[in-house]
Amino acid sequence: MIKKVILGVLCVLILFIVFFTTVFTDGNNSCTPTKSDGAVQSGDFAYPVAPDTPISSGYGPRGGGFHQGVDLAAPLDSPIYAFANGVVIAARDTGVDGFGGWVVIDHEIDGKKISTVYGHENPGGIDVKVGDQVQAGQKIAKVGNAGESSGPHLHFEVWEGGRIPDGIGHSVNPEDEWLKKAKSSSKSTDSHESVPQSGPDDKGTEEKPKDEESTQDLRASQIVARGEERKEPEEVILAALAAAKVESNMKMLASRAVPESMEYPNDGVAPGDADSVGLFQTRVSIHGPTRGGVKGLMDPMTQIDWFYDAARGLSGKPGEIAANVERPREDLRYKYGLQEDFARKKFAQFSGHGASSLGSKSAEDCGSSGDGTTPTSELGEKILEAARKQFGLPYVWGGGDWHGPTQGGFDCSGLTMYAIYQASDGKIQLLHHTDEQEAHPQMKTVSWEERQPGDLLYFSGSSAENPGEKFHHVSIYSGEKDGIAMQYEAQTYGVNSGEYPVRLGETIVVKRAVLPDSNSEEKEEK
Repeated sequence: MIKKVILGVLCVLILFIVFFTTVFTDGNNSCTPTKSDGAVQSGDFAYPVAPDTPISSGYGPRGGGFHQGVDLAAPLDSPIYAFANGVVIAARDTGVDGFGGWVVIDHEIDGKKISTVYGHENPGGIDVKVGDQVQAGQKIAKVGNAGESSGPHLHFEVWEGGRIPDGIGHSVNPEDEWLKKAKSSSKSTDSHESVPQSGPDDKGTEEKPKDEESTQDLRASQIVARGEERKEPEEVILAALAAAKVESNMKMLASRAVPESMEYPNDGVAPGDADSVGLFQTRVSIHGPTRGGVKGLMDPMTQIDWFYDAARGLSGKPGEIAANVERPREDLRYKYGLQEDFARKKFAQFSGHGASSLGSKSAEDCGSSGDGTTPTSELGEKILEAARKQFGLPYVWGGGDWHGPTQGGFDCSGLTMYAIYQASDGKIQLLHHTDEQEAHPQMKTVSWEERQPGDLLYFSGSSAENPGEKFHHVSIYSGEKDGIAMQYEAQTYGVNSGEYPVRLGETIVVKRAVLPDSNSEEKEEK
């Protein structure tokens, strides 16, 4: 009897073990996440960069082709976040056609396969590898400027059905649905401070998000570069850095007290202090009438020029100059002096990196002994006139065509194609790509010594980042001022179209637009 009871108990135990093993474990690979582990339910998304980052180029036709994603104009080296839980299926930091570097992540969202693409990372700018399981909001890379790019930004794509291999699915407009979902998701925050960052430091702590640091560096570099372009004294540039640190923590701030300011690109929105906006908390009611209103004061270059103009004739220590420009309460003047060490570090970091430091080199750097005094041709003057009419517009990747700005602004080749088309009454129709413009039959090569205002300057591209591209930038030579060669250009993000020193440290090819009739006349003379 006892034996039967023991046998019965053993049978029950064996059956229980078999049942538990079958139902509650995966006998095939219990330590490896299955495909369903990466599944995402609606709402579990994160914005790929800071949510207030402006979109500089949208989805759709562009430059004779089709732009498969959107460009998010985030600062260089700022974090890129995974849009949703998923698996990394591609991760290369160089050599990807058109992108330089990229990351591609596959997701299963509401039972459907979705791929997200993150492009233009620089070498060393990717934090994940193929096969990694990532979570929504995890830092996967840093914003770069590699591949076919004319300024730091993230190119972001969404593909329904999959991106690799060879676009097996189809791209969709990220703005129509996906980015809106990310902004409304609980995973998206203004700073991503609650999101764990990949990569422990030497102490095993999590890496600090770099959004704020990258923004400060962007604004500091603009303050220094513009100061050097204007030939401002070092103490005044230091004063501008100190003032921006005190007034806005080096950010282009919109204000809830000025609702219109929130319509323009910004680094954050302040609760509202009277009607002060921007880097230097400039008063709209006082300075708006002479600085382009709210739109003007929400432009970094306008803010920086305002400070330098206000500092004209002032002297003393940087903290004193800053206080005399900002004119705070007497008991708050000391704050600017406390930021002098910060200002000197940023000045040392960015001094000499701007256009002025390169533009101050003599023309001999390009093999020239000329003085740039060649008279402007009639067509050249028309080219300059057309370009001047577009001064002050923001830089927009892919912006501009033969008839004017698109998406509110220009990029470098957009400005030149517009100016040439307008000046030639439509007889010369350049395309929206530097290489194609330079090779146009109506563009005649001239030497640096023969240059004259209205000629186009083509800057040789980087063979490392753009192996198939000859030129990475184009501008319009505008003559010399105080011995410095100048150019009209749509330069880069955060810098309005205008006149700036020529960066003579690069190899430059000079091209002159020649009307078709002029070609015929030259042939007849010969």
